[in-house]
Amino acid sequence: MIRYLFFLTLFFIASFVSAQQQEEDLFEKFKAFMQMQEKTNSTPAQQNQDDLFEKFKLFLKLQEMDNESKNKVTNESLQKKEANNSDEKTNSLVLTDEQKENFKKEAANAIEDLMGLINKIGDPQYSNQERNDAINSAVALFLDESKTVEVTSIKTPNAKAYHKIRAYLNRIKMVVYNYKSVKYTAYDIGFASDFKKGTDGNYYAEATFCQLFQAKTKTSSTEYDRNQEFNIRDVTCKRVTIILERVEVLGNVEFILKLGDIYVEDYGRS
Repeated sequence: MIRYLFFLTLFFIASFVSAQQQEEDLFEKFKAFMQMQEKTNSTPAQQNQDDLFEKFKLFLKLQEMDNESKNKVTNESLQKKEANNSDEKTNSLVLTDEQKENFKKEAANAIEDLMGLINKIGDPQYSNQERNDAINSAVALFLDESKTVEVTSIKTPNAKAYHKIRAYLNRIKMVVYNYKSVKYTAYDIGFASDFKKGTDGNYYAEATFCQLFQAKTKTSSTEYDRNQEFNIRDVTCKRVTIILERVEVLGNVEFILKLGDIYVEDYGRS
């Protein structure tokens, strides 16, 4: 009798489940539960209905926990497999000679763009907001704001200092107040090394360029100086790390060119 009443209770629970598959799953779990009870010599006839019902709920809860654990392991395995597949796909990527040449041209353009923005940053004819916007645009050319620029001084050419890119650009913004006008030009842009893949999946190369700094003092001491557009000229040849940053776009791996640290190679070249 108790077995019959419990069976009816089970189907009363199942009636709240709309999907037929869930009803069948619940029935199979009940069968498994009853078989377990018989194996432990604890038959339904020896137990009251409430005890049997509580044990069955506990049985369902334990099964649910077991399934969740299995699903967690399965999901972790799938994620690990997807990560491995992504790494394998990335490691298999090799730049062609044509791609490397295209990136070299893009690097030269990025250096020229940097010089153009530096000129805007150092030009007081632009508003403060426009010059700040130019600083942000210049910083965006670099991999991140931790990248540094090595600098020298006209007064102390052997002394070198290192500034993070944003601090360096802010210094340029302030330098103009010491002069009537300034101009920066990049020339002799070339590559000192070819692109090589790093352990992080990015490609790295070294580019070189010379930076010409020209300025005119606010008060020229001679008639010659007053008639010239610039009376100060300074050349610094530099080396910059070129980085091809690996990014995933809609499941495809692409490379974005960014600038890295900038170092002084030669100072005072005419």
